[in-house]
Amino acid sequence: LPPSTSVATPQREIHGMGNLFARLKAEPPKAAPLLGPAVEGNGDAVKELIGGFIATYSRSVVGYQEPGSDPQLQEYVDHVDGDGNGAIHGAVFGGHLELVKFLIESCGASVT
Repeated sequence: LPPSTSVATPQREIHGMGNLFARLKAEPPKAAPLLGPAVEGNGDAVKELIGGFIATYSRSVVGYQEPGSDPQLQEYVDHVDGDGNGAIHGAVFGGHLELVKFLIESCGASVT
């Protein structure tokens, strides 16, 4: 593009989600701590938050556990904000397919 040309970034609006980017910046969700980093595609922040969560509880199942089969982790990654948006919604909304795959396969995120 020539230096004098600017490109406007379109505001993403999806039915039921409104302008999610602006809302997250104005007031980060408390009930869905993974939502903001998931929308931004910040996989490192998502994994750091998940690691911190896992460190706060002891797993009820002793021994090897299949990825995505920990019910406490599944509940954590499925937390939603007041509008019903969770980490999986944010990652899909932001177009971060590798993060979507991680949330589903490794963490057991619900797709319903």
